[in-house]
Amino acid sequence: MQTLNLKKTLLGEILVKKNIISRDQLILALAEQGTSRKRLGQILIEKRVLTFDELDHFLLEQDILNQDPTLLGSMLVIRGIITPQQLHSVLAEQEYSHRRLGEILIARRLLSFDQLDDLLLLQRVERSRNSESQFVIRL
Repeated sequence: MQTLNLKKTLLGEILVKKNIISRDQLILALAEQGTSRKRLGQILIEKRVLTFDELDHFLLEQDILNQDPTLLGSMLVIRGIITPQQLHSVLAEQEYSHRRLGEILIARRLLSFDQLDDLLLLQRVERSRNSESQFVIRL
């Protein structure tokens, strides 16, 4: 079963929250987006507010934030324990090594055993709570 996430984190929200742009700058960029049909990231690069690398960083973060918040990787990024780039790197290693995510994080000293235990317990609690209280779609 997978829960339906109706609220998506938008790029502009991330940039304002991290004080990369002001709310006024976001409003102006969104107004331009409405008339030009350009993507927000493209507008911000053209205005030299962001570089391509910075945009990639924030788009990766956006992607992670819009995933299931009870995934271990998402939990780590949301809590600021690891960066989106570190998660991306660990997931790439996991894909070819077939090791558990927690094992890789501990081996890289990004996470302690105690932190992993705490997060896995929290993950079980959150998933249990979600299955009881949210709209669930069977796939």
